[in-house]
Amino acid sequence: MAPTLAEMMARARRKRLFTQEDAAEASGIPLTSWQRYESGRGLPSAYNARALATWMQIEIDQIAACLRNGSGEDHSDDGGDGNDGTA
Repeated sequence: MAPTLAEMMARARRKRLFTQEDAAEASGIPLTSWQRYESGRGLPSAYNARALATWMQIEIDQIAACLRNGSGEDHSDDGGDGNDGTA
């Protein structure tokens, strides 16, 4: 099974020995958003998806594939629309 976006984020962050706060700051994504994405409780906006791809040094298509496939993440607390309210 393909890794979820949350798993990909955690793996990339741990590989760099970053805390969530370090990774959020380095990527330009708000910490609370990073925490939601990495825990699987939220989906990134297009802007944040691009920032994640850049920070993780992967193609945006890999993130898009995770989002299209649902990644097995639970979105019950974000309204299910994939919009996290960040710009």
